[in-house]
Amino acid sequence: MKKLSLTFILVLVLAFTAGCGNSISLPPLPSGDDCHANSAYMQTGVDNYLKEFGKLPANLNVLLEKTDGKGPFIEKVLQCPEGRTYYIDEEGIVKEQ
Repeated sequence: MKKLSLTFILVLVLAFTAGCGNSISLPPLPSGDDCHANSAYMQTGVDNYLKEFGKLPANLNVLLEKTDGKGPFIEKVLQCPEGRTYYIDEEGIVKEQ
């Protein structure tokens, strides 16, 4: 009985740690009607990508992809309601153009 209990506990520990492998979760998607909220949403994706891979994504579309079992980092690339688009500058900051 003691051996069975020990095995059960080991299985639970392994299941828990396996589930913790990709602790990055998608940020909540904003309503889309606020340029600042949209850029903050995508900035969270850039920051999480940088944390996982140690480098900046080439562009915002990369955040939509699953790479090496990690990601996606955002659900969709948003547009500013005022018509401007977003890009990542050389420092990793999401900006409007």
